[in-house]
Amino acid sequence: MAIRNITLADEQFKTAFVDGKFVIDCIEIKLTQNGADAPATYSSPGYLLTGPEIGAECRLVCLRKEGETLDIFGSLKRVADLRSGRIIPDTYYYMLEACDVAGNTWTHPAASIVFQEHADSITLNVSCDYLRCSLPGPSGQTWTDMVVLEELEFPMNVVNEKRLFVRGKESSMMFETASAGTADTLSIIYDARKGSPAEPRFSELYAAGDATAPKAFEERLLEAVRFATATMFWPVITETVQDGARTLELSKARPAPGGKMINPPLNPRGSDRDFYALVSSYYKHACATATGNDVSPISAKLGGLYTLKSVWIDTVALVVSVAIESLVKGEKFKDLGSVDPELKRQMEIMKAAIDESTADKSFRGRGLGLIGRMGEVGIKEKLTALANCGALASTDPETWRKLRNSAAHGSLRIDPAKMQEMLDNVFKSVTMVYKLVFMEIGYAGKYTDFSQHGWPRESFNAEACWNATKPTPAAASQETPSPSPDGQG
Repeated sequence: MAIRNITLADEQFKTAFVDGKFVIDCIEIKLTQNGADAPATYSSPGYLLTGPEIGAECRLVCLRKEGETLDIFGSLKRVADLRSGRIIPDTYYYMLEACDVAGNTWTHPAASIVFQEHADSITLNVSCDYLRCSLPGPSGQTWTDMVVLEELEFPMNVVNEKRLFVRGKESSMMFETASAGTADTLSIIYDARKGSPAEPRFSELYAAGDATAPKAFEERLLEAVRFATATMFWPVITETVQDGARTLELSKARPAPGGKMINPPLNPRGSDRDFYALVSSYYKHACATATGNDVSPISAKLGGLYTLKSVWIDTVALVVSVAIESLVKGEKFKDLGSVDPELKRQMEIMKAAIDESTADKSFRGRGLGLIGRMGEVGIKEKLTALANCGALASTDPETWRKLRNSAAHGSLRIDPAKMQEMLDNVFKSVTMVYKLVFMEIGYAGKYTDFSQHGWPRESFNAEACWNATKPTPAAASQETPSPSPDGQG
């Protein structure tokens, strides 16, 4: 099905792409080899078949140029460039530029091609995982619209009515069909597309902002919603308008991994206000910390949690415990925790002894370095500081230590009698992950406490916890300075 009105406001366009029936008729499809001193180029009229299962595919037949002969070893040479264990060279990929019949240009930076050599022509089977089209957009508007194949866990707070006939009599049915809320400067609508005659094949996430929205705000929104729903989903269609430009991207589906061990930080049902407050806090933090096309540092640390599917529980335990370690090592928590004063005193004695020794200078330096690392605040000490300020439970530091040790040094079997203890430690650690994120993004609101059976809702206030980490004036005045390495006060 060929459609010229390429916008998500067109229902026919959306359904055609989701069904894998959207065709882009092109006046010219041009392919230019990447990374070559004398890049090969191919061009031909044709069409692109698109859909979530294939991304975009086309088949071109290009006539040979006058005087060009059949290279029977051409395909073998291209295959010979590929080696097991080596990154595929840039020359293997081609820049795709396709001009459709409406004058729009679709691009992909690295399309894959399979060549078939013939006497008078070359057949190219082209595939790419997404296509992007840049178009003029309405001025003064900022919004993004995404089509998602998964149904996301949003608080469904928009109710609709459906009229039915039951035994010849009209009847009505109320159902939850969408979710609406605000995150920072974004007005968000999530349409689960329920209540339609057919089963919903996709859902839709729309967010409208203002001129203050940063570049790539739609990427930051994706990060926030992925965290709030604990789902590593990817839109198959994205349409974004910003600064007078409209960008449309058609993408191959990346199915979101399932699994029941990593649940959302908040059960959204009946918690729409807190849910959108959580999305808002994460979105603002991502906008402030992400650079260029990279995700924010906190999203990079959490990404592995949401890709766990059909894995052993000890693998889940390892990934969760490492996520805690990675978060606590971040800049936000660098000043938390303290080293035992007696340990500091003993370290100074050892440093003085090394300085006075007759050992070679390089060995003395290595010894001083080892002692210095003894004085670094460890992960458990930082977790203890967070427990002391009320951000974590008092037992959380020891829970993390046990889980980390058992995951890193465990056996191939888990004692069935200890399975409940293992599960409890995993869920307690998942709660720790979320609390650490709350601290970093400054979230205040409800959350699901997985550390307690029944998973009740509890309240968290990041600002209050940070304030509790600061020493009181009385405590600060009682602190005595540590002796300097040279023994002077």
